[in-house]
Amino acid sequence: MKILLTGIHGFVGVNLVKGLRDDHALYGIDIIPSVPEGVLQVHSWDQLILVPESDVVIHLAGKAHDTKNTPAGQEYFDINVGLTKRIFDHFLSTNAQKFIFFSSVKAVADTVPGDELTEEAIPAPLTAYGRSKLEAERYILSKQVPADESLSTNQIVALMAESLKMKERIWHIHPKAITLFARLGDKLNLTMNSERLKKLTESYVVSNKKIKHALDLGRMPVTAAEGMRETLEAFNASA
Repeated sequence: MKILLTGIHGFVGVNLVKGLRDDHALYGIDIIPSVPEGVLQVHSWDQLILVPESDVVIHLAGKAHDTKNTPAGQEYFDINVGLTKRIFDHFLSTNAQKFIFFSSVKAVADTVPGDELTEEAIPAPLTAYGRSKLEAERYILSKQVPADESLSTNQIVALMAESLKMKERIWHIHPKAITLFARLGDKLNLTMNSERLKKLTESYVVSNKKIKHALDLGRMPVTAAEGMRETLEAFNASA
């Protein structure tokens, strides 16, 4: 696989590289530009757009917990939350299938209440480090979309035009004008009426949670756009 690791020069990153480099193509993002043995490229955060497409993103970069708590609290949020947002948004914009985020138990609690910390504990960190890690986790969870992603009618038209090697032609007409035209169609018994307009414009998103659960998948193996593109290419090939 092609694997992208952020914080590749950190302790965990160095050891992951040793374990993965013999079987996978590795790329890194770090503030240190040197390229470790077994890694193809290392980019800075400002070069994120130049990073090759990967199958998996492993996010390790972050500001570690300082037991003396000397750094300003905002620094934790700028790094731990800010970098997580950047790399996760990048992940969502690519065809990568898995995103692995190394968080911290400090996102749950700074000290263990009772004898042990369990999965049932309600997160309540008090330090800036713990709160920044928890906020990063919540950002990732907030971006999770049911049914992976849905396609708009305009996107489907664009994909159809692409498969036919044509330029899509989409007219941008004010919704009120379309509604008035449909109401006129109701009275004059035209093809375009309110019922047909509703069918053409209503949002109809079907969940794929059940099949993903049955197949034990976090995300479908292809995006909706890729699936539609392959379907249209198959239709064209059989035409």
